[in-house]
Amino acid sequence: MQQISVLSYKVTDSTENPLEWQMQAQIMAETVMDTLPDCVGIQQAGEGLAVFAQAHLGELYSYVEGNVHNPIFYNHFELTLLESGSFWYSDTPGELSKFEAASVYSSCSWAAFERKECGTRFMMLNTAFDKNPLVKAQSIPMLMNVASKYYVPVVCTGEFNMIKGAVNYRTLTAGVLRDVSVIAEKTQETPAAFEKIIPDVVYNYIPEFPKFNMCGNILSNYLVEPLEYGHCYQGMLYGEQQPNGVIAKLNLLRR
Repeated sequence: MQQISVLSYKVTDSTENPLEWQMQAQIMAETVMDTLPDCVGIQQAGEGLAVFAQAHLGELYSYVEGNVHNPIFYNHFELTLLESGSFWYSDTPGELSKFEAASVYSSCSWAAFERKECGTRFMMLNTAFDKNPLVKAQSIPMLMNVASKYYVPVVCTGEFNMIKGAVNYRTLTAGVLRDVSVIAEKTQETPAAFEKIIPDVVYNYIPEFPKFNMCGNILSNYLVEPLEYGHCYQGMLYGEQQPNGVIAKLNLLRR
């Protein structure tokens, strides 16, 4: 059994956050250095932020070359990169493309790592889903396919753009992956400032529907034991609903 920490961090556009991406990048870098996770998944970064992060985190972290929209960084003193790749949520995932109903180009990056100290191997995925529910329904099987590629511990960071209890959320968390924020032994509750109130009609239709919170930004498979889940505020929110970063401590259950 081997413990790791994983940070999921979403960069926002001008409609969600008034801060320019350079300031967001600086705060993101400070968040990483304050928390020192083993792996970092940044959603919707773009080439500029990926280059910025590589320049400011390079002493400790290496960047998994490939998709700059959802890059993965890892502590190169602790981990060895074994294999990596990326794909687009579309009918032609190997090239820049999207499903017909999608509003944006959405993708997933993945990497397989080995912990240098003990040889424990695990897989890290980082993704962002389109906001269209139909597109999410098309994207989930593609994510699951990659998450099932190896019989090793799998951790998935991401901006899933769905509310806990929704149909797509149930599909996403009923198979290979589970919501770390729900099953961690110790979970930090979302403060009132980030609550998203759902109409009463939803509760009447789905009684067990949680009253607040967007989907947790870290998922894992059954070869991972979630220990802790919490938020990284750093003075910023995305969508005025949640902190822009979440972090988890996890036990890897298989070598």
